[in-house]
Amino acid sequence: MSSSSWPSTTTGFFDVVGLDRREVSGALDMSTRLPRVLGDVDSREFAALVLPGVANGILKANGAEEPVDQQTVFLNPVLQETVRQFHREGKLVAAICSATVVLAAAGRLGAPSGRQPRRR
Repeated sequence: MSSSSWPSTTTGFFDVVGLDRREVSGALDMSTRLPRVLGDVDSREFAALVLPGVANGILKANGAEEPVDQQTVFLNPVLQETVRQFHREGKLVAAICSATVVLAAAGRLGAPSGRQPRRR
């Protein structure tokens, strides 16, 4: 296990990476240093890509809200190319909440080429 990976609840590991910086902050002034950024990711290392939703703002400890420019995130060329690469390789690409906009912007809301979506 690399120092940048955490054990998952099933077999394998997952990584949390930053979009374009390693130091990220969130609600109530919590921050963390991530082991790598998205541009460092090699899709061959992973079976899937999961994109979390992007908030409109981050609540700070003093009660102020720091705005987040969602469009900058959604239209990031590295993020869009990563989505396309996972899609081309037929890997699972999942988006939570507003992150579906990233899939649309990357032109990847359908099933990977040659695969049919699963029917329930």
